Amino acid sequence: MQKANRLLASAMAVTAPLFFSSVHAQQSVDAFPSRPVRIIIPAAPSGITDLQVRLAAEKLTKTFGQPFIVDNKAGAGTTLGTALVAKAPPDGYTMLGMTGSFMTASVIFANLPYDPIKDLTPVSGFTTSPNIFVTRPSLPVKTLQDFIQYAKTKPGIVNYATTGNGTQAHLAGLWLEKLTGIQLTYVPYKDVGQMHLDMNQGRVDATISSPTNSLNDVRSGQKHAIAWTGMQRSKLLPDLATMREQGLTEFDVSSVMGFWVTGGTPTPIVNKLSSALVLAAKDPEIAARLAPTGNDMLGSTAAQFRELVVAEIVRWRTLLKDAGVPQIPL
Repeated sequence: MQKANRLLASAMAVTAPLFFSSVHAQQSVDAFPSRPVRIIIPAAPSGITDLQVRLAAEKLTKTFGQPFIVDNKAGAGTTLGTALVAKAPPDGYTMLGMTGSFMTASVIFANLPYDPIKDLTPVSGFTTSPNIFVTRPSLPVKTLQDFIQYAKTKPGIVNYATTGNGTQAHLAGLWLEKLTGIQLTYVPYKDVGQMHLDMNQGRVDATISSPTNSLNDVRSGQKHAIAWTGMQRSKLLPDLATMREQGLTEFDVSSVMGFWVTGGTPTPIVNKLSSALVLAAKDPEIAARLAPTGNDMLGSTAAQFRELVVAEIVRWRTLLKDAGVPQIPL
């Protein structure tokens, strides 16, 4: 009997800590968030990404009754702010809000201070926006096929503006070359405003740009819109066909804005945040605020967003390798 009691006591000594640890972990999940949550934007406090994150933060604050505080940490091509989230405690109290530059930065920069797949967990894709393929008005083309045929007659002469190597515009140009066999000359800019000014003044031929940066110029005649780059037309220019409709059935370059947390964050917390963001994406007030920018609400689950992120990283990594574009050291 004494032996049995000793065995029972020994078993309880082993299992009790595990039981109470499990109970504590569950209580932490149930109570989340019990204090303010920090959302890092790895860019300056301006622009569409900043607006989207702040709208989502307001909704999350109302949903959970805890402040979701936006913190802009620009630098090192978005990798500085991203690294802060990657290295934070995996408890859900530090989030990342950014666009598809997460995926492009993951493939273009060498020696990243984090693993984009292991160190960061996708939570939800919040919005998606197609880009516009635009040209200078004096370029003698009206459609995508016109541009392709024109570029084929002038290999290496038609120039294409980007906001730097490895940016979405650059990768889109490389993909356009791969699908059509044309050869473009890339003109990288550090200043987006200067890039658009030079195009308006006829110094560069074409680029792929966000609606925010080009729509007014298209409407005023300073740029000519060739195609939407997403899978569907945008209500902003409903008569403008997509690149898919104009023959490039594989082409889809949209900018997805979403949220991540630190890798290793408990799945129940990830799912809790994801569910709240999916709900926020259905908010008609948020949709109305973002509609003029060309952004459509996405509201994907954590699993759906992870699938998209991995697929985009694989796609752009393969494209850069095939094109022989070297990585950029940080």
